[in-house]
Amino acid sequence: MGKGGVTLVKDNNQQRFEAGQIFTITELGPYQTYPPESIVPPDVWQRVLAAQKTLNSANTYTPSAEVLALVNKRQSARANKNWAAADKLRDQIEAQGWNLLDTSSGPQLQPKE
Repeated sequence: MGKGGVTLVKDNNQQRFEAGQIFTITELGPYQTYPPESIVPPDVWQRVLAAQKTLNSANTYTPSAEVLALVNKRQSARANKNWAAADKLRDQIEAQGWNLLDTSSGPQLQPKE
């Protein structure tokens, strides 16, 4: 991901992928993955795990535009007392990885853990 693109050169052939285009990792050629803890020094790996845990617990996730649209549709369904539609929309929101809390100040989203 990025603002620019990437050019792959293989066997003297160039293939350009602009930002937003997708290509498989196999386009890069043969590769082998290694468990990170086997190639990263143990003290560095422990810091990575600790930072990841801190990030996850900080709930810094931002809902997508799709999730926010579902929340708005659900609010409309609730206002119209269409409880079946509201329940289906809640299920769709949860399927996207979010818990929806109905509060006195309006709906609140929390990432599922």
